[in-house]
Parts: sequence; structure tokens; C-alpha cells
Amino acid sequence: MSNLLEKMNEQMNREYESAYVYKALAAYCAENDYNGSERWMNEQAKEEIFHAEKFRNFLHDLDHEVKFTGMEPVEENIGSLLDAFKASLEHEKYITRNIKEIYKQAVEESNYEVQIFLNWFIMEQVEEEASVGEVVSKLEKIGDSTSGLFMYDAVLGRRDD
Repeated sequence: MSNLLEKMNEQMNREYESAYVYKALAAYCAENDYNGSERWMNEQAKEEIFHAEKFRNFLHDLDHEVKFTGMEPVEENIGSLLDAFKASLEHEKYITRNIKEIYKQAVEESNYEVQIFLNWFIMEQVEEEASVGEVVSKLEKIGDSTSGLFMYDAVLGRRDD
């Protein structure tokens, strides 16, 4: 397996790991009665699995072996709903950085198939970071207002995904 496709395989595993991270964040939300945010996080986990499957299918279409790796336990240092969404945003930025690194290598190797494939993910990450960033911004404005948190939590539960 070429080094570039190995990195694609690693990214597939990162996408599955993202679902795992979102499931851990959903558990935090559930444990703290943020049912809307729990739904939001669970929907995000489904989306991350979809992303991972796109990578898996792409590697399969290129007739390259797909390797699944184990996942590390999710480090939880979540003390508030704001912390949960900040963790989500940081994770999305991590994913974006990795996708861009793979894209850069694809450009250097003139691998047009990988570049075209990753274009969708680059635009998806713009959307992901903007979406989570908006939630973080609103939660920062709400601050410690219990009623505000629960009202906004209800809004998050109406996610259309």
C-alpha cells in the first residue's frame, strides 16, 4: 500500500474515531439531562460513520487493503455543555488538519483521484467547523444561565440531520 493510501486508511480510522468521540460527548449530555445536545451529538456520530465509510469504499474501489486499528479511550475532561462543544470543535479542527495534509501529499504525487475525493471532505470540514463554532459562540453568550442552556439545548435537539 502506498504511503498516500496508508494515510487515507489512517484517516478512515480517524473518522470512525470521530464517531466514538461524539458518542462519548453524547453520553456526557445524556448524563446531564441535555437531551437535545445528546441527539445532536448522536446525529454527528452517524455523520462521522458515513464519512469513514466513504473512505473505506474509496480504498476498496482502488483495490487496496483496508486496515482497521483500535481506538484509544476518549479522554473526558468535560465540565459543562460548552466544554463538550469546544471539545467537538477542537476535534473537527484536528480532522481538518489531517485531511489537508493528505491532500497536500496527493498534490505533490499528482494523485488526482485522491485530490478529487478529498475536495468533498475539505468543504465538509468548512461546514463542520462553522456549525460547531456557531454552537460554541451561542453557548458562550448564554454563559451560566440555566434556563438559557436548557432552551438552547432544546433548539439543538431539532437538528435536521
